[in-house]
Amino acid sequence: MPQLLSTRGVLVVEGMAADAWLDDVSWAALGEVLRKIPIGRIFWFGWAPPSLRTALANNVNFVGERFTSAIAAWESDAELSAHLATGRKAVFGVDDHIVTVGFGKDRTSVRFSARDWREIRRVGSAIDDAELDQLHALESDGPSGLAAFAGRAHLGVPDWKAAARGYCFRRDATDRITDTVVEYLSSPKQSLLDSTGGGEMRRPLFLSGPPATGKSVGLLRVAWELRTTHRLFVLWLLPGLSGVDPVQVERICRMVETRGLLWTVLVIDGALPEECMHLLDKMLSDGRRVILIGTETAFVEDSEPPRGYTRFPTKMTLSPREASEWSGFVAIHGVQDPGVVAHDFLSRLSSVLPEVGYGSAAALLREYERLIRAAEPVVSHTTADEGPLAKQLRELFPELAHANSTEEPVGRFETNPFVRDLVEVILFCARADLPVATDTLFTVLGSDLLNSFHQLQKAFGETALIQEVVMDNEGTIGLTTAHRLHAQWLLRTLRPTASAQLDVLQSLVERVPWDLDAYPGDNPTQDYMIRVLRQVGPHGGAANDFGSVAALRALADILASIWMKHGKRHPGLLSLEAIIRGDIAKNDENAVPDEKRRQCKSALEALVAAIEVLRARPSSEARNFQLQRALTLAADIRGTELNVVLRGSSPSPSEVQGMLTELQTNAIMARSYGTQYHPLDILYWANRDARKLLAPAGFEAPDFEVQLLSTMQMALEVAEEEQIIDEEQRSRLDGRRIELDQILGQAPLAHERAAEMRSRGDFAGEIVLSRITVDDAERESVVCRDELSRFLEFGPSVLSDVRALRYLCRLWIDGWAGPDFGKERVVCCAAPEIAWEQLRNVALARLAVPEDSEHPLTTFLLGWAQLQLGDSGGARETFRRLERRSIGMRRRIGELAIVSNENGHPRPFGARVLTRRGDRVVLRIDGLGAVLEMRPDVETIVAPSGLEIGEFAGVAIAINYRGLQVAALNDDIGK
Repeated sequence: MPQLLSTRGVLVVEGMAADAWLDDVSWAALGEVLRKIPIGRIFWFGWAPPSLRTALANNVNFVGERFTSAIAAWESDAELSAHLATGRKAVFGVDDHIVTVGFGKDRTSVRFSARDWREIRRVGSAIDDAELDQLHALESDGPSGLAAFAGRAHLGVPDWKAAARGYCFRRDATDRITDTVVEYLSSPKQSLLDSTGGGEMRRPLFLSGPPATGKSVGLLRVAWELRTTHRLFVLWLLPGLSGVDPVQVERICRMVETRGLLWTVLVIDGALPEECMHLLDKMLSDGRRVILIGTETAFVEDSEPPRGYTRFPTKMTLSPREASEWSGFVAIHGVQDPGVVAHDFLSRLSSVLPEVGYGSAAALLREYERLIRAAEPVVSHTTADEGPLAKQLRELFPELAHANSTEEPVGRFETNPFVRDLVEVILFCARADLPVATDTLFTVLGSDLLNSFHQLQKAFGETALIQEVVMDNEGTIGLTTAHRLHAQWLLRTLRPTASAQLDVLQSLVERVPWDLDAYPGDNPTQDYMIRVLRQVGPHGGAANDFGSVAALRALADILASIWMKHGKRHPGLLSLEAIIRGDIAKNDENAVPDEKRRQCKSALEALVAAIEVLRARPSSEARNFQLQRALTLAADIRGTELNVVLRGSSPSPSEVQGMLTELQTNAIMARSYGTQYHPLDILYWANRDARKLLAPAGFEAPDFEVQLLSTMQMALEVAEEEQIIDEEQRSRLDGRRIELDQILGQAPLAHERAAEMRSRGDFAGEIVLSRITVDDAERESVVCRDELSRFLEFGPSVLSDVRALRYLCRLWIDGWAGPDFGKERVVCCAAPEIAWEQLRNVALARLAVPEDSEHPLTTFLLGWAQLQLGDSGGARETFRRLERRSIGMRRRIGELAIVSNENGHPRPFGARVLTRRGDRVVLRIDGLGAVLEMRPDVETIVAPSGLEIGEFAGVAIAINYRGLQVAALNDDIGK
């Protein structure tokens, strides 16, 4: 059956015959479908029923001969043959594509087949050498070209031609990003495992600033400079309707690396920071060599530090360097700078290019009225005439008669403000910095839009308000404004309050065909609407305009209406609703405590439902990311509710203790799915606030304050376990440590109380005392080992206390693995057998605790201990579990540790070569009963001349979160 691909697509019908399987009803239905498609989009080859030819004579291009015969005839015509060749090249590709990369004289040319290049273009836009040569030949189009570029939307497929013509003004922040990338790639690289090495490359780089400061244009300049001047491979990611798929991007980057390109620069415009961080984590955890650069709409005056990324702020005002170069920039393109005194970027742009109209909301309103006047006559005279096929359908299905009753007004748009609704939908989505795809508009607005769209396009073209942008390389067309600032100003004029603007979103949400069981990518329209909802949510790019309590309440009601109407819940929407309700509880100063707690409980109910849905899904990188986010949110909401209770009248210590226990469970489980410090920080400040706000009357139980202090310290210790903490997180963690040190100094713990608690099976007091001892000794390895042994001497009861188990894991790492564990050096432990037995027992006990049952580092420690103790079968099973749980984590790359002897040297294993699999050697490790692959770089060290099938070699065994891998056996490893 026919399917509308896009408004610029073509539908081809071929292969019909008089004895086709279609009956009269099917022919009539097919005819009605084809009548809805814009004129000129359908080509019908071969036989067609006479009635259909007559009814659709003005809609369909009927070609009497078969498709193959027509193609043969067209190819004999020189002009038509050239058009066919162009179309084939655009769709299928006909030649190989060569990409040359490298610094200075060290250049490498890589060849991609046409099929490879099509795969790359499925996820983004890249430039090969041939296109680069064509772009270099372009020159400026003068003032008109610069004005056209400045006055159109830059979302979607990047305009490389504009960059080649020099239309992208060089701002300071763009230079800093370019220099940062080039400096990193030009310098020696530290280990991928070193969280401190690589600096900014461990995090996304964001060109950040308020709207209309040139972020999208600046991003295009950065991408152009890196591709042309510095000869890097740049892939501009195109989100399309459903957003960027990390799995597909990782597959393409892996394919690019196998072709010989060492580094890929990923560029993405308009994605949320957390989406970018999630994407980069996926790339790094799978070993891809990538750098990610994006844009972030944020006000540079914000005091809140970036959350795990590096921000390169741009400002509304021009710096002295930018101001001095501005006149020269516009002069190159034949524009006279009037010398505006103001240093404001928008004022200068509007002064030299007044046709852009950035600075006048009144001008935008006039343009809006002009568009309405041009569009309304078009659609108001679109008659709903009933063709012969529709009459046939009504005869076949009498129940349709009422729906097609001629009593309905012919000029439907005269009684329904369809055009105004359409334009406001486009404006709202543009306000959220997301072009709305025509496919989505057709889905939510139906045949009304489809019947008139080809005429509405003419009205759009007559004005400068609504623009078409190509959203992906498949040709999907989106509608938006020249700049989100235009939509923001105009929407405020038409609908002054945020709540009134959200009415547009409410009407749009009601028309979406929601399928709340669908996975990301299954329902593109639903995926797009979720992106819009997140953009206007508390952490989205449009959050500043929708952050009032009234707007947050309206957003929460919109989200609740979706699952109430459809009877099911979507985890992404549930998490967003929880964020919104949590912000209402925090920000509504007029709400009484009971109302705030009600909002928190509603948020927690939504999150519990989201977590249940996610846990039922198969483990995947996307599912683990969503689950970690939902659990972190649950901990945060519980912390908000706790503060409401603590600031109320006469809080109950037992109630507070119960809330803290639930919060701790959520935070630790969230930590199990990633290495972010945020959930542990929530755990820290919640216990700190409880201690501060309850003291002194709240400590009726003598050991309650000790438990609070112990939990605060435990949160910081667990944060140290993974050793992957970004600079901003490290700063916060260090501040917490200083704060806690001060607290402990003011409230020393008595050994008697610790002993009393220990007698009840509670080791919190002993942990606090032990930490003081260890910290006073500067975490010296001998002291850590002694403390570990002292705790284990307390007997089996210590292995039943989850706080003690987490602390013992930390003591073992500090005492035997040392401070280099998890950093750039591979660890070889000089530990005796008894130490490995201690680690195995502690890890098994900790994994038996429900909230730590999936903790990745503890699982790794168990597998490591099993290997060292000779339990290779148990180790392989442990690492199989870990490999499934650790999808998307960075510990899956490089080497964390080497199986070693008691002297701290790599333990040798005999390996026999079985076969070759591509560029890797397959080995049988008899000592482990395992078959492993050896990487080419390891083979070069083990046997410079190469290994032959049947040959034996001595190797070492390295481990990471993926499991066992072959390493070279030499004296330098692990040192």
